[in-house]
Amino acid sequence: ETQGTVFWDLANVCFDNLPLALVLDGAVLCVHGGVPRPCRGRMPALNIVAALKKPLDPDDMHDKHDADVLVRDLLWADPATTGEEELLRELGRKFGFPPGYGPSTRGPDVIVFGKEALNRFCADNDVTHIVRAHQVFRSGIAISKVQHRSCTHEHHEPRNTFER
Repeated sequence: ETQGTVFWDLANVCFDNLPLALVLDGAVLCVHGGVPRPCRGRMPALNIVAALKKPLDPDDMHDKHDADVLVRDLLWADPATTGEEELLRELGRKFGFPPGYGPSTRGPDVIVFGKEALNRFCADNDVTHIVRAHQVFRSGIAISKVQHRSCTHEHHEPRNTFER
C-alpha cells in the first residue's frame, strides 16, 4: 500500500505539471477535453491558461472559480450531440449556462458545448481549429463540429505553448 500511495502522489505531481493545452502555429488548439465556458472577466481563456503557474495549485489562482471551471472544461467538456445541440438554448437557460453550453449526462460538473460556443471561443481566442483527445472513435478520428469562420490551409508546425 505504501508503494501505491507513493506512485499515486508522483503521478499527480506529473499531471499537475502537464500543459492544459497547446496551440500549434498560433492557430490549432490541442486539448484533452473541449471548449471552456467564458470567464467572467472576459479575458480570452487561452490568456488565462497561459498565465496559470505550474504546478497547478488552486490556492495560487487569481479567480479560483473561473480557474477551476476553465481547467475542468479544458479537461472534460465534450461536443454536444446533434440531439443535445437542439436543446442547448433551453437547457442552458434552465441550468444557468452561457449560450452554446449545457449540462452533460456524464455528471454535474461536466458540460457539453455546441457550435455557438465553438464559434465564439475560436473568435475570442484567435484559433481556427480544435483537436481533442478525450473521445475514442472506431475510425480513429471524427469531425464533430465545424466552425463558421474561415479556416487556414497552412501547414502547422509545433511551437511552444501559447507562443503566437
